Amino acid sequence: MRVIAIDPSLSGTGLSLLVAGAAPQWSVDTVKIEISKNPDLARAEFGRMESISEAVRQWTIDEMDGERLDLAVIESPAYSRSMGKSHERSGLWWMLYGELVEFKIPVLVVRPNLRAKYATGKGTSSKDEVLLAASRRYPDVAMRNNNEADAVVLAAMGARFLGAPVDSLPKANLDAMNTLISGKG
Repeated sequence: MRVIAIDPSLSGTGLSLLVAGAAPQWSVDTVKIEISKNPDLARAEFGRMESISEAVRQWTIDEMDGERLDLAVIESPAYSRSMGKSHERSGLWWMLYGELVEFKIPVLVVRPNLRAKYATGKGTSSKDEVLLAASRRYPDVAMRNNNEADAVVLAAMGARFLGAPVDSLPKANLDAMNTLISGKG
């Protein structure tokens, strides 16, 4: 079973591919695209979103290696947060979601608080707390930053969603899956 996961970000989109089995195989990466110096800010931002989307598309194709993906997991926008560039972040999210749909991959959308709860048992955990928990739970995965850790956690959630968990978790962490599956997440 193969699950791809995306943690969308304008500054560093985290990617993970999980091939579940007796010995899970992981691949992780981060897509970083700087905004161009184009004086037309809208064109520059759109160009950056297109470049991120294309890099994710190419990484996905390379990692698929001709194999079928069973599921894509993408983190939903953090609607409760008022961070900058919300319009651009939303645009990037829809571009990435569209790529997954174009690949005809089933897509599971996970809220940030459920990703954090799955990783740490607490839905309000920071990205660095998720990185620490993920590096302890998946020590064989060479995560370089919290974007990649988020993608690894999302991929693990996807594997569990498909009935092939790659980790053993306490009840508090598993409650994230119960919320997700009940449709309340």
